[in-house]
Amino acid sequence: MVDDRPSRAPGTEIIDIQLLGKAYRIACPPSEAAVLVEAAAYLDQQLHEARSAGKVAGTDRLTLMVALNLAAEVVQLRAQAAAQQADLDELVERLQGMVDSVLHWG
Repeated sequence: MVDDRPSRAPGTEIIDIQLLGKAYRIACPPSEAAVLVEAAAYLDQQLHEARSAGKVAGTDRLTLMVALNLAAEVVQLRAQAAAQQADLDELVERLQGMVDSVLHWG
C-alpha cells in the first residue's frame, strides 16, 4: 500500500520509491522490502515506457493502462505456471508408475 506518510508499525520498515519522478514512502515488513523496491523499479520503467510511447494522455489514465498491462502479465504467468505444474504432476505420476513396475518386476 502506497502512503505518503506511512506510520511505522512494529516489525515494519519504511522504504522510499519513486514513480514518474514522484517520491513515495511505504511501510512494509523487512522481508518484503527488496521485492517492493524491485517491483517499484519495474513499475516506474513501465510507466516511463508508456509515457514515452505517447499513446496515453494523463497520469491517471497512464497508470491505469500500465496497471492493466501488468495484471494481464500476472494472469498469463499464473496460467503458464499452472500448465507447467500439471505437466510436472503428470511426469511424477509416470515416474512413480515406472518405479512401481520395476519394484514389482524384480
